[in-house]
Amino acid sequence: MSSHDVACVGPARVDLILEGLEALPVHAELAHASRAEVAPGGSCNVAIACSRLGLRSVLVAPVCQDDLGSMLTARLAGAGVDWVGPPGMRTPLSVALASSGERAFVQSGDPRPVLAGDVALLGPRAVIGDMEGIPAGPDAPRMYATCDTVGAHQAAGRPERLIGAAGTLIVNAGEAALITGQSDPEEGAVILARLVATAIVTLGADGAVGASGGIVAHAEAPRQPARALIGAGDVFAAAYVWADLAGSALAESLALACLYATLSLRAQSVLRGALTLRELVRAAETHSVPVPPGTE
Repeated sequence: MSSHDVACVGPARVDLILEGLEALPVHAELAHASRAEVAPGGSCNVAIACSRLGLRSVLVAPVCQDDLGSMLTARLAGAGVDWVGPPGMRTPLSVALASSGERAFVQSGDPRPVLAGDVALLGPRAVIGDMEGIPAGPDAPRMYATCDTVGAHQAAGRPERLIGAAGTLIVNAGEAALITGQSDPEEGAVILARLVATAIVTLGADGAVGASGGIVAHAEAPRQPARALIGAGDVFAAAYVWADLAGSALAESLALACLYATLSLRAQSVLRGALTLRELVRAAETHSVPVPPGTE
């Protein structure tokens, strides 16, 4: 029996979040941020949210021994997340800048190795993230593919490159449009559902749409202000996988994921804001969202 429920495969990134700028800097200007935070990012966010929801989660990513990697190791351990993978050179970094109504993002990182062998050794119930090299089969884990804008550009017209053996694909509306060439999110989900059992397109503050087996389901997100600049897709994916593994139907899984993502973004980072399972259950009762049978 595996010691992990979910393996989260992707970059172990550090987020540097700078908020409260009067305007985004241009032409070598110096801007002042009123708030700053350094926090785990990338697939770390997915793993942390899964752990908060009671899943035994492990991050599968190159392990870097630089100063940022040491910080990530401590933060992940404190969140109950294991970290396995080959040695890495430099911890990837993401910088997020926010002024009133404007945002900008910059990322660094080395090319990622194929991590299918590390996943196979773990034998988890489910895998979230990068599906490259992970084979299908009767004993394979349930696979939930995700991507970012760069991955969506690379998969444009060739979605099989992104999907691999995954049964579920989770992307946002912009990524879905890049991959399918279809600007309507529902149509994009329907197109992608021809390639996977379930395709989900997130819509930010407008919720999410999913397509599976000829059924299309929608879910709305609660109307609450978000504090975090990044991480919405990460916590959405974690909550959807938790609900799906627990046996919720598509519509209920979407509704729970939208609720969890919205409420988890009230803090500046996922590490600070991701809800625990008990907090999610209480919020679901308040918002009349069904939870999986047997959830306490």
